[in-house]
Amino acid sequence: MRRLNALLLSCSLLVVGCGSSSEDIAQFVADPTGQRAQHVQWNAYNLYRYEGGNWIKVVSLTQQIGNIPDIGAHPALIAHGLGGSFRDNSFTPLAQNLLDTNTATSVYGFEYDSQDSIGTNAVFFTQAVNVLNQGGANRTWDFIGHSMGGLVMRSAIQLNNLPVADSDNRYVSLATPNAGSPVMNVIASADVATQTLAIGVLNQTSYFTNADGTACDVNFQNAGFQELRTDSGYLAQLNQGIGSHPKFSYYAMAGTERGQYAELNSVLGVDTNDGLVTLDSANTPLLNPAETATAPVDHSEIKEDTFTVFPFVDRVLKR
Repeated sequence: MRRLNALLLSCSLLVVGCGSSSEDIAQFVADPTGQRAQHVQWNAYNLYRYEGGNWIKVVSLTQQIGNIPDIGAHPALIAHGLGGSFRDNSFTPLAQNLLDTNTATSVYGFEYDSQDSIGTNAVFFTQAVNVLNQGGANRTWDFIGHSMGGLVMRSAIQLNNLPVADSDNRYVSLATPNAGSPVMNVIASADVATQTLAIGVLNQTSYFTNADGTACDVNFQNAGFQELRTDSGYLAQLNQGIGSHPKFSYYAMAGTERGQYAELNSVLGVDTNDGLVTLDSANTPLLNPAETATAPVDHSEIKEDTFTVFPFVDRVLKR
């Protein structure tokens, strides 16, 4: 990610012009081509099978379109974070590692509209697990959620009736804002210029799209963003008396370096550990986790860290 002040300088001098307002500059940063469509809720989900270095779509907008082979005794299901996808292959190293180490018998990816509410996407996640089960016996599952994806999974685990084994299922969250993100608090109440600039930063590192795959704008008033605030009513309800889950063991990992988000934290005046989430939020004791750990990476890098994260995931999921 380019530094925020460099973005503003290049936009103001090379494109917008020295006489332009901060709102004009920020708008250009957010959408330099002026071609991003308005966001429209998906009301659906996509599901991918990882195989031979590729993510093969097997469910497109809730409709099964591809073959789902036997998923084996210990399948793994990965959920991306805010604005994420499986089209950029950022989860490919993790998926390949799970298969290479025989940690998982198969690997799938759950893709959703992260601007929609966490609860809505949790329902879709439950549907995805049902599709993968293909009406067979309840298996022992491994769920790995990055950032917001961890909340979607945890909502499905705690609030829905998942078709999983009665015990020994495992859930690993990577940099999940279990208690919210202070970054979202500040952005939600910031001026238009700061909000639009933040959208620009997100659009450079994430893949916010509509259901048809076209790039779309970001609206911080959408439920997906509002529910990530530290004062979110949804998170307060989700975290109320969660304790231990009879069917799942919880594991959590947090990043400890701001990395590419350091400038964003500085501009917004927030203090986080990985650039978007604090250590206390990612590894909250509210989960009563079986184990927590940290990695010297930022919020995005944690899902691709082969040195610290992958060995941790392999170890806690190994049977």
